[in-house]
Amino acid sequence: MPRSAPQLISRRRWREADARAVLQRLATSGLSLTEFAEREGMSRQRLHVWRRRLTPSGSGPEFREVTANVRLPSTFEIQIAEVTVRLSADFDAQALRRLLAVLGERPSC
Repeated sequence: MPRSAPQLISRRRWREADARAVLQRLATSGLSLTEFAEREGMSRQRLHVWRRRLTPSGSGPEFREVTANVRLPSTFEIQIAEVTVRLSADFDAQALRRLLAVLGERPSC
C-alpha cells in the first residue's frame, strides 16, 4: 500500500513503487512539474530524474488536447497612412476588401 505524501517526502531513498505513485499523481494533477513539486515540497530535479529513469525508452512525450477560450476584441482598427478604419468583430469581409481597394486607389496628398 502506498505511503502518504508526508512520509514519502521525508525519505532519502525512494522505492520505485513510491516514485511511480508520485509520477502518477503528477500526471493526474493537471499541474506543471514545477507547480506539483512546489506543492509537494519536492525538488523538480528529482521528478525529472524519475521520469527519465522510469519512462520506457523510445516512448515520446505525451500530448494532450488543450482548448482555449479566447474572446476576440469587440472592435479592430486598421491604420492605412492617415486613415483609420474601425471594424466590429462581426465585420463583412467582402465590404472590407472593397473599402481597402478604394483606399489603395486614393491619390496621396
